[in-house]
Amino acid sequence: MHLLNLSSLPRQAFMHGFLKGLAAPIMIFSDWRAPDLPAIPTVEAPQAVPIQQVLAADWHRIGADLANVVSAHGNTKQTTRPSSGTKRNRKRR
Repeated sequence: MHLLNLSSLPRQAFMHGFLKGLAAPIMIFSDWRAPDLPAIPTVEAPQAVPIQQVLAADWHRIGADLANVVSAHGNTKQTTRPSSGTKRNRKRR
């Protein structure tokens, strides 16, 4: 069934529209409900260790990693400036 049939005769088009219009008041009393959704059970993971203890352990590991990086590279200051690009991109004075 088409909403708009351009190949129909004028009489057929009128009858089609007239009959569709007669059905419109019935749509006021129609019941349009979405189907019920199935229940989804929630799952909670058991927590053996408190979250504060887990976060403290993570920060301890991060601190140990930073200490290893500092000891591997030393505490020297950078004496040269990093290059700001190629010679072509630098401004001439």
